[in-house]
Amino acid sequence: MTAVWSLVVLAITVAGCGRDDSSDEAAATNAIAPTNVTATNTIAPTSAAATNTAAPPTPTSTPRPTATREPTPVPAGPVEIALQVLYPQAPDDHFERVGTSERSLGASTMAEFLPRLIEGVNEVYLGSGINGQFVLVDHRQIDLNAKDPNWESKLPFLFMNGVNPTSNDQERAIWSAVSALRDEVAADIIVFWRRPGTEPSANGAAAIGAEAEEAFVQMTYFGMPVISTLAHELGHILGAYHEDGYIGTARFDVDGEPRDDRYRTVMTITSEMTSEGAPLPYIRRFSSPTGRVDGEVGCDVYLSLMSGGIRQVPLTCLFDDAPLGDAEHNAVGAINANVVRVSQFR
Repeated sequence: MTAVWSLVVLAITVAGCGRDDSSDEAAATNAIAPTNVTATNTIAPTSAAATNTAAPPTPTSTPRPTATREPTPVPAGPVEIALQVLYPQAPDDHFERVGTSERSLGASTMAEFLPRLIEGVNEVYLGSGINGQFVLVDHRQIDLNAKDPNWESKLPFLFMNGVNPTSNDQERAIWSAVSALRDEVAADIIVFWRRPGTEPSANGAAAIGAEAEEAFVQMTYFGMPVISTLAHELGHILGAYHEDGYIGTARFDVDGEPRDDRYRTVMTITSEMTSEGAPLPYIRRFSSPTGRVDGEVGCDVYLSLMSGGIRQVPLTCLFDDAPLGDAEHNAVGAINANVVRVSQFR
């Protein structure tokens, strides 16, 4: 099966930190330095300083295939899916700009940050009733300049297309090197976290209902730290579509401020706006026919700035028994049907 690829489109710029793409370039080391970690069960509070400015997401739509595979039976306990994260700079150099933002999760190093990020994603899955959890088996800097000086721009393309008869020797060498890293730690899914200043129009990209050799996610620098965005892209790997997302209307509080407005679940891509003219907030839950949110839940909210821009910030939303889906919007069902299959990729 050839998976369909999906892009989450969200142009992000940075305010207040003197962004200069030329200063983001790190010196090549020609080394691959492993930095293995084990995920913890702690999610630290986010810092108060706001740095990210985001434009509204552009809706994209991918038609569903006419034929689908039979779902794999889901066991009683959570299924572990091994995750490997690769990035092109030294760990703390790559983390530096996230570390000074409100997306730092209270971490001061890459070794602290990534386990907290993955734990935040796992909370989205567990809280939605999904029987799968991600285990961060490895994260490391990679430098493939010896294979191809342009490897950073080619790797996302290879993630989306793989190698084929038209691939050249350099592309095959890049693919082989990354595949070897994946096999070394038996990772079911690889995430490539791009360098600052190399962001395409899409905030992330992943194959929908991926097979083993398609289980790759690429994330932009400022898209990776957004819990709902990473959860979204991993949801694509596990078979969820944008159309599975749900938009609801309710009275809810955002950091203590009440509003009567619309909200959306993790897989939803829409051009609809709130009554204040901002993109709809993401509730950190996947849709399901019986799912409801009652009480506090993490959310990623777009706030309008006095300057006229929009920034996305991690906040807490408070709901009084609001729906998370219906019979036509069931991302949880799609994902649960694939967790065992994906966990067996390596």
